[in-house]
Amino acid sequence: MKPRPLPPLEFDVIWRFWMYVNRKGPNECWIWAGSDFDKGGYGRFKIDKERWLVHRVAYAIQFQRDPGELLVCHTCDNPPCVNPDHLFLGTHTDNNQDASYKGHTAVGVKHPSHKLTWNDVCEMRRLWATGLYTQERLGRLFGVVQGTVSAVVLHRQRQRE
Repeated sequence: MKPRPLPPLEFDVIWRFWMYVNRKGPNECWIWAGSDFDKGGYGRFKIDKERWLVHRVAYAIQFQRDPGELLVCHTCDNPPCVNPDHLFLGTHTDNNQDASYKGHTAVGVKHPSHKLTWNDVCEMRRLWATGLYTQERLGRLFGVVQGTVSAVVLHRQRQRE
């Protein structure tokens, strides 16, 4: 879904916005002190009866331009932070790469939909090495599809704990 363009940010809106920010030092997080947050912990601010994500508003105020279709990402990874020095524009790919680089993505057994433990992977590889099991049979045994078995036994998919 494309982000909506922000409405014009008049002086009274900007003044009201900064009233809800707990400003600290220039390198510290400036925390949104309003009462409205989404499920991810991102603050929301009402302008003309519509709610807007506060980090997008903070970016638009500081840099005097609407972020448009780009995401406003946090270098601090702190959703309620609106310190403009902690905000940067990026695509979904940029944001995902940033999260992955910082170790914030769930992989392996930490992923909510994982099916194999590290012990399962080791056992699957051991059974495969005997030559007595097909990938389809291993898939049925471990409750995964053949493509997953192939990736595991051919070491194409790293398992992390």
